[in-house]
Amino acid sequence: MESRLGEITAGLRRLREAKAERARLEDRASKLAEEINALEHSQLPDLFFTAGISSLSIPASGDLPATEAVLEPYYKASIPVSWPPERRADAYSYLESVGGGDLIKSQVTVTLGRDSEAERRLVTLALDEIGVPYTVSLSVPWASLTAFYRESVERGDLLDAERIGARLGSAVRVKEV
Repeated sequence: MESRLGEITAGLRRLREAKAERARLEDRASKLAEEINALEHSQLPDLFFTAGISSLSIPASGDLPATEAVLEPYYKASIPVSWPPERRADAYSYLESVGGGDLIKSQVTVTLGRDSEAERRLVTLALDEIGVPYTVSLSVPWASLTAFYRESVERGDLLDAERIGARLGSAVRVKEV
């Protein structure tokens, strides 16, 4: 019995150590992601602009491959769920007014009780007619909105970026050569 308790205790210690190590690695990964983002979207683009260059290659070093860095336009747009409902509604109205209404996706959520098989069959026919409570929420996939924003900018259409949570900037992309 005592040897089993020793094994269990050792296992619990190893589990505790593994979880602590995972937490440290996740924290380090998060900090590295922030550093990479700052380098790609702020520090390196600023340096490229200051130097008047749009690309630069560096040779292989040790076990790191040769790489080519290219300054490219960067687009990002999203209407976060965290925005207040009025701001989200304004963003949807604006999108519709500039031809992006088809980007808006609707989700209808119906809440039914456990023993409501009959209602489940009827819901698709007439939610309003049978009085089943439901909610409708709207969303726009960020990738679709970003593509719409990029295409609009490239056409020369000036959209109100703030209303749709859009950003236009530059980023340095690094590719192995």
